Amino acid sequence: TQKERGLTSGFITSQGVKFKARLENQRELTNQKNDELNKFLNTISLKEISLTSYDVLKKALTELSNLEKNRLKINNLTISSHEAIRFYSDINEQLLNMIVTTVKISNNPSVTDDIIAFSNFLLSKEKAGIERAIGTSTFAKKKFAKGMKGKLSNLISSQDLYTNNFLLYANDDNKIFYKTIMNNSVIEEVNKMRSVLLD
Repeated sequence: TQKERGLTSGFITSQGVKFKARLENQRELTNQKNDELNKFLNTISLKEISLTSYDVLKKALTELSNLEKNRLKINNLTISSHEAIRFYSDINEQLLNMIVTTVKISNNPSVTDDIIAFSNFLLSKEKAGIERAIGTSTFAKKKFAKGMKGKLSNLISSQDLYTNNFLLYANDDNKIFYKTIMNNSVIEEVNKMRSVLLD
């Protein structure tokens, strides 16, 4: 849903001219992951998870049940890019909150640290996904929509905060893996694109 959100933003902003094939492919991947989630949920008793986790999960599944209805609006260009981003972001927020709430039922300090690290990593990734959606829209329009430049700056700051928290709680192997992945020319390219947008 994170990738689908970014492609949707570009599709709507370009009035359906760009990203159509990539969006269709990503929707298929989203559907596959949604099917996997539902199959997994059928193998467990939801009554055995915490009440908080159950409530958050129900909200997430309700949001996911509106996916096809919103995709139709996107196909027909009867929803704004901002509304579409908000829809996908709400789904992602609920799914991420589900992971965050599991820390409450952990009674193992090492597992708790892993959950906190993982949650912060995923929250940073979510902010990066929203940044991608705004960036795609901005590059397609060749200008920022109202209020989006400030939002982009806030997203970058949030990513830095969540990444710092991830590194505080992550075990040594995960820190090494993260630093290896981040030492990449793609990261340099993203930073250049950020500079172009912010300047």
